[in-house]
Amino acid sequence: MNTTKKTLLPRGEKILKFFLPEAECESILGDCAELRHQIILTKGKFRANVWFWSQIIKSIWRGMAIYFWWSFTMFKNYLTIAVRNLKRHKIYSVINIAGLSIGIACCILILLWINNEIRYDRFHEQGAHLYRVVNHLHHGPFVQHTQGTAYPLGPALKTEIPEVEDFSRFLSAGRLLVTHGKKRFYEEKFCFADHSFFTMLTFPFIRGNPDTALSLPSLVVITQEMALKYFGREDPVDQTL
Repeated sequence: MNTTKKTLLPRGEKILKFFLPEAECESILGDCAELRHQIILTKGKFRANVWFWSQIIKSIWRGMAIYFWWSFTMFKNYLTIAVRNLKRHKIYSVINIAGLSIGIACCILILLWINNEIRYDRFHEQGAHLYRVVNHLHHGPFVQHTQGTAYPLGPALKTEIPEVEDFSRFLSAGRLLVTHGKKRFYEEKFCFADHSFFTMLTFPFIRGNPDTALSLPSLVVITQEMALKYFGREDPVDQTL
């Protein structure tokens, strides 16, 4: 019987063993091998193979249905026991659930913070060679850390330190009135920067050239959202704000 099964049903055996327990597979394949052999003698090999694979599919379907039914039954049983224990020990249940919730929330917040720190500004192509200068102001026993530095510091660093290839200064302009024709809006996020800003930092340009975008004091770079706001579908290049 074992020899017949291995020679006639190798694929069926592998498929059944993947879905069903081995003991159950042995029983099903033993019966199928014997009946398949009888069908071959009476009705031919093709009809025997059709019958055999139909039995394999039915066995898998039946086995999976029984497996999920028992899994659902056991889950329902465990859930019922858990609810009863929660009702019986309410104070301990509240303490455990609250502690678990706080722990999970703290872990999520820590992971989000670490992810933000690791991925911050990583899209810049020259990110490994970029450094931000920070100012340390000493007020007696107190030290204040700020990003603001003197304007001549950039050119001085490039002149006096050979390792400094280039620099770019950045200043928030605050609230500005911007007009184009009859359109007038107060904008909160305008900034001033050196011409090297877009050669050091990587920001994708839809139109224009980042190498010459800030080459003159009268040039401005705006976002796609702002271009639609002031110019609609017109080409914003060479327009005036």
